[in-house]
Amino acid sequence: MLVRFGYDLFEHEHPWDGEWIDDAFEAAALDLRVTGAKLLRALEAVHDDVESGPLSVDLAVAYLRRILDDLAIVIPNCYGTEGRALPRGDLAALGFAPPVDLAFVTSTASIYSMLDASPAVLPRALARARDESQAVTRSAIEALDAAIGALCPWFDDVLDTLQREIAKRAEDGDDVLERWRDPSWSVVGRATPALARHLPVLA
Repeated sequence: MLVRFGYDLFEHEHPWDGEWIDDAFEAAALDLRVTGAKLLRALEAVHDDVESGPLSVDLAVAYLRRILDDLAIVIPNCYGTEGRALPRGDLAALGFAPPVDLAFVTSTASIYSMLDASPAVLPRALARARDESQAVTRSAIEALDAAIGALCPWFDDVLDTLQREIAKRAEDGDDVLERWRDPSWSVVGRATPALARHLPVLA
C-alpha cells in the first residue's frame, strides 16, 4: 500500500486548486512510505524493559497514528475532482474509520517518578512497582499486536477501494488494476516476526 501511494498514485491524481500536484497530497503520500519504513524498524525494537520498553511501544503507536493521519489527507485526491468536497484529514468522516483505537497505556502512572526519585525509593517498593509497570507494558505489546492484526486487512480493503476509484478515471484503468495486482506490488521486503504474523505475502 505504501509503495503504491508513494510511487504510483501521482500518475492518476487530479489537479488540486489549479496545481498539477497538490502539495499536501504529495507530502502525505511520500510520508506514508517513509513512516511505513520507520514503523517496521520501530516494531523490531519493541520490548518490555521497565525503563525503555514503554517508549518503544509509544514510538510504534505514534508511527501508526501518523500513517492514519497521512492516509486521511491522501484519500480525497484518489476521488478526483469530487474529492475536493470531501472532509480531508478526517478518516471517519471520509467513511474509513479505523477498526481499532490506538490509545495505549504503556506503563503505570508512577513508575518514572519512582525510578527518578531522590532520595531513592525503598528497594522492595521499587521492585513491586517495576513488576507492575512491566505487566502493563506487556499488555500494551499484546494490544499493539492485536491492532496490527486488525489494521493489516483494513489497509488492504482501503487500498482496494482507492485503486478502483482511481482506475475508474484512468483511460487504462483495467491495465492499472492488473499491474497493481502483480505480487511485486504486494511484497514487503522487511518485516518483524510480529508483523509477519499478519501479512499474507512476505519476501
